[in-house]
Amino acid sequence: MHKMLNLVPIESLSDLVCITCKKVLSQFPIYCSTGGSTCGRCPYPQNGIKNEAYEVVAQKLKFPCCFNENGCLENLLPKDVPTHEKFCRFRKYDCPIICNPVCGWKGVAQDLLDHVEVKHCMLLLKDGRFEVDFVNNHNENYLLPYGDNLYIVNRRAVSKKHSFFCTVSYIGSDVSVEEFSYKIILESGNKNHSHEICNRMNATTQIDRDELSAILHDPTSIVAKIEVFLEEILNNNLKQDDHENQNLNLDLLRELECSVCFLYMTPPILQCLTGHSFCQTCKEKLSECPSCKKPFQNTQNFVLAQVIAHIDYPCKYSKCRFTAKAKDIRRHEENCTFTPHPCPLIDYENCSEEMMFDQMYEHIVNNHYESLLEIDCVSYPFSINDETRITDCFIIKYDSKLFKLHIEYEDCKFYFAAQLVGPPEEASDYRFCVDILDASKKNHRVYCTRNCGPMTHGDDAFEDGREFIVFTREQIKHLITDVIFFRAIIKNN
Repeated sequence: MHKMLNLVPIESLSDLVCITCKKVLSQFPIYCSTGGSTCGRCPYPQNGIKNEAYEVVAQKLKFPCCFNENGCLENLLPKDVPTHEKFCRFRKYDCPIICNPVCGWKGVAQDLLDHVEVKHCMLLLKDGRFEVDFVNNHNENYLLPYGDNLYIVNRRAVSKKHSFFCTVSYIGSDVSVEEFSYKIILESGNKNHSHEICNRMNATTQIDRDELSAILHDPTSIVAKIEVFLEEILNNNLKQDDHENQNLNLDLLRELECSVCFLYMTPPILQCLTGHSFCQTCKEKLSECPSCKKPFQNTQNFVLAQVIAHIDYPCKYSKCRFTAKAKDIRRHEENCTFTPHPCPLIDYENCSEEMMFDQMYEHIVNNHYESLLEIDCVSYPFSINDETRITDCFIIKYDSKLFKLHIEYEDCKFYFAAQLVGPPEEASDYRFCVDILDASKKNHRVYCTRNCGPMTHGDDAFEDGREFIVFTREQIKHLITDVIFFRAIIKNN
C-alpha cells in the first residue's frame, strides 16, 4: 500500500501567501501581524508574533516549490524548502552584473552565460584572470565559467586602505558546489613570483597591498587567477603540501618553536639564565623556565632576532596560505580570514561559540535571529517619564559585512553606536545614520550620522573617544508618544 502524500490542497494555497513576497508560506519562521502573515524569506515584522501553531502543522505538509510557475513540479516539506529554492533549476536570477543603468534581464542560470556574452562581454572572465587594482576605488561583478558551472566573482578595492577584496559565489542548481572552495593565484607581471590564497565559496578574501607587494618583490603589476576546488581535495592538498610551494624553511622553523605554546617565536625573544628561549607572551605567564627551573631576567636573544628577521613565517592557521617576515606575520594573524572570533553578541546573550567572520551571519540567523535587524525601522515602548535604563544590541548586515548596533538609554539620554564586526581598520570605511521618526505623525524628525567604530564590548561602546550618537530626551520628546520610533542605516563613507 502506497503512503499518501500530505499535500496542501490547491484551493488553500491562495490563502497561504506571504504579504511581502507573495510566495506560499512554506519557509519558516512564519510571523503574524495585522496585515497578514510573513514567511521566512522576508524580514519579519517588528510587531509580529511567531505563528508556532501553524509551523507545527505545516511542517508535516508538502508545499509546491515557489518556482512552480516556471516549471518546477517538486512538492516539499518546509525543512527542505530553503535548500531546494536556493538551487532550484527553475529559479530565475536578476542579472548579477553591476552597471548603470541597471540591466533588467531576468532568467534561469543556464541562460545567464549567453546573456553576459552578448550584453556584458567585457565582464566575462573566460580564463579566470584579471589585474588586481589597489589604486582606484571600485566594486564590480564578473561572470566566471569554470568547468560546467558558473560563478560570480565580486572584485572590490578601497584605495585609502590599500586593500583589495574578492568573493566567489556559485550560481546554479548543483547543491554539492556549496562544499567547494576557491583559490586566488597572484602573480607578478613578469611571473617570476607568485602567491596563493584559498578560501571557501561565498567567503571574502582580503588582500593587503603592502603585504602582497613584499611577497611578490614589489611588482609593477599583479595578475590574479581564480580556480575552484572541492573542499575535500583542497584539504588533502593542504595536508600534503603544507606550504611546499612557498619559500619556507620548515626545518629551521621547527627549531624556532616555543616550548610552551609550540608556535614559532618572533621577536622579541626572551631567554632564561641558562639560555632557553621563549616567546614574550609565554614568558610573561611564567615565573621560571619550565626546562631548567632557572629564573627569568629581562634578557632578549638579539642575535637570534637578527637571524630570523630574514625568514618567512607561515600563518598559524593551517588553512591559510599567507606567509610573511616575522615583523608582519602577527599583524596578519590578528585579522586573518581563518581566525576564530567569539559570537559578536557574547556581551548581550552570553553565547560562547567561536567562528570565523564569514560564518557569523549564518550563526546569527540560526541562534540569534531575534537580534538580526533585517528592516531598518525599530520601535520601543517608552514613557517620556521613564527613568529605567535600557540596553540592547542588533546585528545589521550591509555590503556583505555585519555591524553591531548598540543602544542605551540612561540619565535621560539615548545613545547609539554602530561597530564593524570585522577587521578594525575597515570600520572607518562606513558610517551609520540614526533617524528619530515622529511617532506623533506631525512629520518631524531628528537626524544624525557618525563614523562606524571597531567592535568593542557593549559596556565600552560609549566611552570617551569612541564614535557614537547621543540625543537628550529633551531634544526628541516631541517625537515620542508611548513609543520611540527610529531608523538605523549603514552607509559607505
